[in-house]
Amino acid sequence: MGLFDIFKKRTKPYKNDAINLIYELLFCDDLDLYRDNTDQIENYPWNILFSPTPGISELKEIINNADTASRVKILACRLLQETEMPADEKELLAVIVELGLENGPDVLASFKDGSIRYINQTGSMIVWETPDDTSIALVNKLF
Repeated sequence: MGLFDIFKKRTKPYKNDAINLIYELLFCDDLDLYRDNTDQIENYPWNILFSPTPGISELKEIINNADTASRVKILACRLLQETEMPADEKELLAVIVELGLENGPDVLASFKDGSIRYINQTGSMIVWETPDDTSIALVNKLF
């Protein structure tokens, strides 16, 4: 067991398993969670991310593509790190704020592409998937 393997253990801060899955997906630290929960395995960029041996140039292409979702870029960066090849430039792609409360955490995940997810301690959620001027302004303030 490696030093960071302890962080891969699944937490269950919410009563609902579906909300717990969404919570875990926020951190983009376990490609298997994405593999197990997408039906897009054969489509770009998932076909590269889920490849047994993704190419460095293909991963860099995903990272440098302006149209790629921030969470997908984070996954590609993590795979690139595993090859000990850093991304060409450092870029802040997400800010996640978690506040521990009595009934569970309030979590705000803000991604550079303007997508936002908020999970209330009760398990209620807001998902802002399609970035617009308002979400991008909010993200820019947080970043």
